[in-house]
Amino acid sequence: MMMMVIIIARNCEFRLAEAKPEVKEAFKRVNIEHPESGEFQSHSVRILDALDMVINLLDHPAALKEALEHLAHQHHGRPGLKKDQFKVGDMAYRVLLIPVIPWP
Repeated sequence: MMMMVIIIARNCEFRLAEAKPEVKEAFKRVNIEHPESGEFQSHSVRILDALDMVINLLDHPAALKEALEHLAHQHHGRPGLKKDQFKVGDMAYRVLLIPVIPWP
């Protein structure tokens, strides 16, 4: 099961990098050039974990706001990372997860 999670998450990051090649700079520190590396796979899983957290907090707006502010703070000032890339990342996840999650 964990391997499938890693593959899904890794593919989402690759789709983002295909759509916005400039994000490779932001993913340098997690070793995007070597997707089989522990650094990259670990980061991929952390992204899915964050998505899971956001979904689970949708009914708790105050907690969701705090969680998103914490994530924003963690990523603020990272080279190559821009707000609009998150919208493209969202689309990458939707494309891969459509068979699993019904989207509105």
